[in-house]
Amino acid sequence: MPLEYAVGIESADPPPQEEAERREEYERLRVCLAILPQREQEIISLKFGAELNNRQIASVLGLSENNVGTILFRAICKLRNCFKDWSNEKS
Repeated sequence: MPLEYAVGIESADPPPQEEAERREEYERLRVCLAILPQREQEIISLKFGAELNNRQIASVLGLSENNVGTILFRAICKLRNCFKDWSNEKS
């Protein structure tokens, strides 16, 4: 394809600034996850990585479904607070 046909065609790649922000957020997520206790990391991994539901996670870990839900809720709150703290540091 001649180069002149490419004029005006936008790249599917995100702009460099957006890509840098995304990488920074992934790094922050990695750091925030590392702070969580092992059990919470495992439940987050099974929920969002393996896409298991709470009942399946409970079965895998030998916990009650309610316990999984409680641990998951608390872990997500910790992650949210970690991101808030990070956002406040940037401001």
